[in-house]
Amino acid sequence: MPAATTLLGSQVFAQWGNGGGGSLGSVDMRRLAAHGHSMGGFATGALIGSHPALSLVASHYAAGMGTQSGAAARSVAQAQAIRAPYSLHHGDVDTVVPLALDQGLANQFAANPTTHQLTVYPGFTHTQIATDAGMLGAVRASYVQHGLLP
Repeated sequence: MPAATTLLGSQVFAQWGNGGGGSLGSVDMRRLAAHGHSMGGFATGALIGSHPALSLVASHYAAGMGTQSGAAARSVAQAQAIRAPYSLHHGDVDTVVPLALDQGLANQFAANPTTHQLTVYPGFTHTQIATDAGMLGAVRASYVQHGLLP
């Protein structure tokens, strides 16, 4: 449920992170991450681009950045605002979300500059990437590297 996770992050920010004074008990608000797949990945980037201070680190698979009006992909302006280290993962035979969208986002991150890594998985489709143990391990390693996880 990546999209639900992203929406929860937005609610957390609105309630607590934006000076609302809400309480989340034992949640360490300095150690939040955002992650999503496909539409959830687009929402992850939009969330982090709209609220750059919200997340310590972010990641997605099978998403990217679009420049077409009305596209589901995050906008160039949102991508320009992302400062959290970002891990991108994409299968090279994905016919649902073109790899070019993540390549464009990686290029924008290089121009920002935003610490990022785009990993392309040869032979992986849109759905295969979602459950790949190697990809999930790489996301976890990124979270460890950037201080989210011990």
